[in-house]
Amino acid sequence: MIKTLCLSFLILVTGCATSPNYRVLTPYEVQNIPVDCFNKKRITAWLEDQLAYADQFPRLYNENIDSIKQKMWEIRTTCANTN
Repeated sequence: MIKTLCLSFLILVTGCATSPNYRVLTPYEVQNIPVDCFNKKRITAWLEDQLAYADQFPRLYNENIDSIKQKMWEIRTTCANTN
């Protein structure tokens, strides 16, 4: 009985620790991301990760997808002449 209880607890803890807790930014949060040309590669890479996750559920995150794409475009056009 105690072995079963310990095994169940171990499985529960392991399952909760490995489950992804990921959320897509809201349009308001995306709007508040600064246009930082010095860190544009890091910011756009992070936004691309957000976009990849949101694209899996387009009906749920349609507005979020649009705001992420708009922010990526804003960063790319504003920082076009910097490396």
